[in-house]
Amino acid sequence: MVRRWSLLGLILSSTAFTSSVDAAPENRAAELSDVSPTSVRTAVTLLTLYSTVSNIADTLKSTRSFPVGFQLSRDIRTPSGRAAVLEYSLGEALTESDTVFVVFRGSVGSTTVETLRNVLTDMTTRLVSPKALKPSHGEMVHSGIWAEYLRFRPELHAALAEQYKKGKRQVIFFGHSLGGALATFAAVDASMALPLRPHLLTSGAPRVGNGAFRALAESRVPHAGRFVLERDPIPDLPAVPAYEHAGFFVLLQPEGIRLPNNVIQSDTRAHGTVVHDFGHHSFERYSAAAQSFFHGFCAKSQSPCRETAWDSARIERTARAHLAK
Repeated sequence: MVRRWSLLGLILSSTAFTSSVDAAPENRAAELSDVSPTSVRTAVTLLTLYSTVSNIADTLKSTRSFPVGFQLSRDIRTPSGRAAVLEYSLGEALTESDTVFVVFRGSVGSTTVETLRNVLTDMTTRLVSPKALKPSHGEMVHSGIWAEYLRFRPELHAALAEQYKKGKRQVIFFGHSLGGALATFAAVDASMALPLRPHLLTSGAPRVGNGAFRALAESRVPHAGRFVLERDPIPDLPAVPAYEHAGFFVLLQPEGIRLPNNVIQSDTRAHGTVVHDFGHHSFERYSAAAQSFFHGFCAKSQSPCRETAWDSARIERTARAHLAK
């Protein structure tokens, strides 16, 4: 029988994530001990939820579309995006009964116009102050993606406040591509609006803010990380030195093999000559790689999956800063 490691369990089960990270929040070790790894859902279920949200074109009202135990609480729509707020009601091994899931759809559209609108949002690179977050240390964010998030914000806040009144305290945010960028803003924002325990995981997401925002995100959402498929060009955007990724970092080959830190360093230093492939950005490829990673590589030993992920993030930033000089 294949052993399933809980995706966020890997994040929460070891204080090894707290080492060798510049500007890491001092309370991360304490935070990590607050949540049992058995209280979070599996990677495969998370990927299934995202696939469902992305592929249903008209409505998410049919609960039969989701894995058993998940109930749609809110389907939030904007002219160019979608987010689903879901409750998990069984309270079995996958998650605690106080958990809510917020899944943002990525850069896809049912029409050419919608797809173009998403691309234009992605490519706007001007940095602005996120006034809704009351920035106090020079935090700046991607203007286009922040503007897109603000369209979701009122209804998302209402949905999370409703869940909070029901006793829900833990929120897991996930998104792919542009959805991952929106999920990042949502997780930070939610952590400041309500006394919630936010978790964040993204795949193939672009950078969304400067170094000050990255530090804010890692302090407000200590359980945050991202997965990147090698040669995917989107995580390298915006290609502006001021932008930094937040959270731990796992770089995967399409077969689900995690690339070591020396490869990350050399790959980032040679950014100008890396051959990108937009085909590596598809969620189908990410899903296949992630499932192979967790069912195979991580099932044999947790250590390679957790001990160097924060180091990987630091190494990538350092190499990129060297490149910018």
